[in-house]
Amino acid sequence: MKTRFGRHRNLTVAALLATIGLVGIAACSGDNSGGSESTKDVTLTMQYSLTPEDAHKVLQDYADQYEQETGVTVELSYVPWESQRTTTLSKIASGQAPDILHGNSNQGSSEFVEMGAMADLTDLISPELQAELVPTAFDEFGRFGIPFVQSPEVAIFYRPAMFEEAGVTPPDPAESWTWDEFVEAAKALTKDTDGDGTIDQWGFAERGLAGFIAMKSYIPHLWAFDADLIAPDGDGWKSGLGTPQAEAAISAQIELVRDQKVMPPNYITWGLAEAQRAWGDNSMAMFNVGMWWASSVNTEFGHEYGKDFDVMAFPVGGGGSEFAFATYDYFHIPQTSDNKEEAYKFIEWILLDPKRTADFAVADFNLPPTTKSALADERFSESVYPLWSERFALWADQSRFMPASSQYAGLWTETVIPIWEEMVTGSRSVEDGVAVMNEEVTALLGG
Repeated sequence: MKTRFGRHRNLTVAALLATIGLVGIAACSGDNSGGSESTKDVTLTMQYSLTPEDAHKVLQDYADQYEQETGVTVELSYVPWESQRTTTLSKIASGQAPDILHGNSNQGSSEFVEMGAMADLTDLISPELQAELVPTAFDEFGRFGIPFVQSPEVAIFYRPAMFEEAGVTPPDPAESWTWDEFVEAAKALTKDTDGDGTIDQWGFAERGLAGFIAMKSYIPHLWAFDADLIAPDGDGWKSGLGTPQAEAAISAQIELVRDQKVMPPNYITWGLAEAQRAWGDNSMAMFNVGMWWASSVNTEFGHEYGKDFDVMAFPVGGGGSEFAFATYDYFHIPQTSDNKEEAYKFIEWILLDPKRTADFAVADFNLPPTTKSALADERFSESVYPLWSERFALWADQSRFMPASSQYAGLWTETVIPIWEEMVTGSRSVEDGVAVMNEEVTALLGG
């Protein structure tokens, strides 16, 4: 089966796989047409990294109910997102990977799939589930994972009252601002509201905390200018930073802080708590963050979509085009599982029931589910959650996924972001920083 994955491999990953004998393992196969009953006394293991406590409870309730109905035990283990990648790699290397792995496209799933550690589920996925899933369900990983919630990871959340006070008109929902329009708006929205000589309302902000959070903040800046960290090169990859578009994108982001001064200079230390504090203090007019933020600010502050906040697409620079940085949360079944068919049956048991799937999605930041019947649930309707009904179809058409390279996240977090942040703080020039990033990425890719 053709997938979007090339044959390029990180040498460290290849060595790891050779050690545990995963390289070359044939894709799993099974016959799901007969519907034989689950074997009693089977124990499935499942590792998950869901953030909301409500989602933990829902998943445990499912495990308990499934055991009552089938006699199959599902043992759950929680691993925080920040340690999910390293924990999973360690379990893969030791042959202790779970039967079911909760993954995310920007949390290691690309790496796990490309390295050959996740089973191809082609022969397990039933026609019923295939028909139920949204059309883009297998666009990113082929059938090496079954998505259960979907979310654009980039949206500009903004405060309508601040826009009105500053005389700024947001773009039409179906369009993106140009980069110049965005900068001019950010300038108008950056204010010393109490006249003490200190800026207390920033036009724009984003999280720059090291690691995957910063990666998700910086990726759209490159995409907005039709650039990326890496680019396809035959069966492998090459640096994408040695282009005029990449330099323009990086320069434009840094200018927001150093020249236009529309961003708080300490944003590179922001985590979720700092971002929520800034939002609650009304100190930012626009914020670049994933769509899950809507549920977060509603829960934290009671802010309502369309009244206290609204969303727009990321602005685009010269040569760029509109996009929605899309991610899914997945159920994967590792190659090493001895219970692939039973693991799939549990996944299908959740996803083919509209209420279970919708309950799970609501508990997971109200992110839209990936099955059509669950999307029809009243809780995702315009009357209950208008954000998704108004924006989702549009942004689904503009979905863009991260390149399917096992090195993409590592290159960002370990090589590019530290240098990028040196440019933000002024300890390194933009010209030198871009050149060094390009050289180091080229060298690490073997160029």
